[in-house]
Amino acid sequence: MAQPGTAPRIERRLATIMAMNVAGYNRLMGIDEVGTLNALKDHRRERIDPTIARHNGRVFKTTGNGLLVVGQRMLFPRQLRRRGWRSRNGRTISVEIRKDLGWR
Repeated sequence: MAQPGTAPRIERRLATIMAMNVAGYNRLMGIDEVGTLNALKDHRRERIDPTIARHNGRVFKTTGNGLLVVGQRMLFPRQLRRRGWRSRNGRTISVEIRKDLGWR
């Protein structure tokens, strides 16, 4: 309990904030909207979500072509960074990842 006239103590933790988006998303959607959406859903379910969970992160916002993720000391594997994966329709899709540290 704080002494009278002093501010209460706030506990802060260092967090990693990660922004992830699909490179060339608009171009891919223009070529094959349904195939692109299905490929992104598959990739998220099979690779991205399990990786985030393994590193104790959580998705706090989704957009059409990306995610915002927060976690503590989240180390994202190199295989998800800027590397393409081949979708079922044969197109290569790349993910761009940017990380920053902040206090929460």
